[in-house]
Amino acid sequence: MEEVCTNNQVEYETLLFGLELLQSMGVKYVEAFEGSLLVVQKVSEVCQYYNGSLNAYLDKCLDIISSFDEFIVKHIPREENGKTNTLAQQTSGYNVTKKISTFASRCK
Repeated sequence: MEEVCTNNQVEYETLLFGLELLQSMGVKYVEAFEGSLLVVQKVSEVCQYYNGSLNAYLDKCLDIISSFDEFIVKHIPREENGKTNTLAQQTSGYNVTKKISTFASRCK
């Protein structure tokens, strides 16, 4: 059974995957580029929200981020980075021609 995810959950899934990979490699200095302004603001602790499932993602991300010596996250709007958007779609399993998402994740 496929699980349905919101765009924000997918953005967090992607960030969390990257953070986990970098942490497992022993990386200590991270400069991340994120397409979701909401995720950038939350991870940067610029603003808060009270969505239980998204807060769980945020907490996981912040736990990993705290293990880095330096962490910088920058927002890159989709319209300014078409190549990254295409790669994100390919990575997620999104089929652009059929408009069907087959993304499998930990979303609940």
